[in-house]
Amino acid sequence: MDNKSECNERILGFILTKESAVYQKLTNESAVYQKLTNEIAVFQKLINEIAVFQKLTNEIAVFQKLTNEIAVFQKLTNEIAVFQKLTNKIAVFQQLTNEIAVFQTMGGAMTGMTNHAKKGETDEFCSSVQTFSSSVCGLTEASVQVGEICVD
Repeated sequence: MDNKSECNERILGFILTKESAVYQKLTNESAVYQKLTNEIAVFQKLINEIAVFQKLTNEIAVFQKLTNEIAVFQKLTNEIAVFQKLTNKIAVFQQLTNEIAVFQTMGGAMTGMTNHAKKGETDEFCSSVQTFSSSVCGLTEASVQVGEICVD
C-alpha cells in the first residue's frame, strides 16, 4: 500500500501543481484583462476629449467668421455715416445755390426798381418791388432750410 499511497500522493501533487499553475495563469490573465480594460477606458476618455476639442475648434471657426462679419458691418456703418454727412453737405450746397439764385433775382429787381423809377414807369417799378419782396421772402425761407440741415 505504501506504493499505492505514494503513487496517489505523487498524482495528487502533480494535479495540485497543475491546478496551481492553471490558477496562476488565470490570475495573470485576469490582471492582463483588468489592465486592458483600464487602458480601453483611458482610450475612450481620450476619444471623447478629442470630440470636445473638435467641437470647440468648429465653434472657434464660427466665432472668427462672426467677428469678421461684425468688422465688415462696422466698416459699412462708418461708410454710411460718411455718406450721410456728404448727403447733408450736398443738401446745404443745393440750398446755398438756391440762395445765390435768390440774390441774383434780388439784384435784378433792385436794378429794375432804379431804372423804372428814373423813367417814371410806375407799373414796372411796382412789379420790380414785388419781385424784390418775393426774393427777400425766398431768401428767408432758404436760410431757414440751410439752418435746419446744418443742425441735423
